[in-house]
Amino acid sequence: MKQHARPRAADRAGASGLALWIVIVGIVALSAVLALALFFFLIRPMLSGDAVDEAPTVPGTFFAEFKDLQITGLPDDPAAPSPILILSITLACKDPQTVQVIEANRPHFEGLLVDLYASKTKRQLSDPLEKDLVREEAMRQINALLNECGPGAGLAVTKVLHRKYTLVEQ
Repeated sequence: MKQHARPRAADRAGASGLALWIVIVGIVALSAVLALALFFFLIRPMLSGDAVDEAPTVPGTFFAEFKDLQITGLPDDPAAPSPILILSITLACKDPQTVQVIEANRPHFEGLLVDLYASKTKRQLSDPLEKDLVREEAMRQINALLNECGPGAGLAVTKVLHRKYTLVEQ
């Protein structure tokens, strides 16, 4: 009678050790590929400084931007902490002269925006309908200030765009 040869324990241990080694090398290689992809596609573009937050472009429209304004709003309840609004606004202007007047008087326009948004409560800042009303009010006040600062009639902001609008509750 023939006896079936059984694999030796050393052969079985070597085969399972080789499989374990292949799995470990595969995991390390996959981790390295994922780390490189993360670096090249996410981290490197953020660090390069080449990515510019550009204003939307529409032919015949000119833009003035106010980036990353930090404004403290009014709390709904006097005992509650004040909300903080982080805001970037783009003003769509009628012509390049309007942009020039806004840039020449930038502190006045930025102060107007800060005062307007700081006078709103947390509820007003978080309600979408109220946000639209505040945007319209901003456009009216900016156009009034343009008439005061500008060289004459014809200067106008046609639209106020919220490019970043983050309300932080403390």
